[in-house]
Amino acid sequence: MKAERNEYRQQYNDHWLATADPDGHPVDAILCPVGPSAAPRHGTSTYWLYTSQWNLLEYPGVSFPVTTVDPAKDVKDCGYVPKNPRDKYNHDQYDPKTYVDAPIGLQIITRKFEDEKCLAILEAIEKAMGRK
Repeated sequence: MKAERNEYRQQYNDHWLATADPDGHPVDAILCPVGPSAAPRHGTSTYWLYTSQWNLLEYPGVSFPVTTVDPAKDVKDCGYVPKNPRDKYNHDQYDPKTYVDAPIGLQIITRKFEDEKCLAILEAIEKAMGRK
C-alpha cells in the first residue's frame, strides 16, 4: 500500500514537472475550487476529494474566501440535470435562502516543500483583490 502511494506521488510529481517542457518553467501553483459548491451547511458535506488529493500528495495548500452567496445573483438552476448521484446530492442541497452569505472559496496548491511559495501566491492574489 505504501509503495503504491509513493509511486502515485512520484507519477504526479513527474506530471507536474513535465509542465516545464514548453518553456523550461513548470507550473508554479494550481488554483482550484475548495469544493463542489459554496461552503456546505454543517453535517451535509460528503465529498472532500477537492482537498484530500493534496493531503495524499503532501502538497501544501491554502484556501481563501473569494465571495459569498447572494440569493439575488446565485439563483438555483432548476433546469440543471445532475451528472451522477453525488452531483444530484450537491445540487439538491443548494437553496439560495439557506446559503445566504455562505463563503465561496478557492485554494492554491504548490508542490511538496513549497509552503512559502504557496503563501506568497496567496498574498499576491489578496493584494490583487484589494484585500492587502
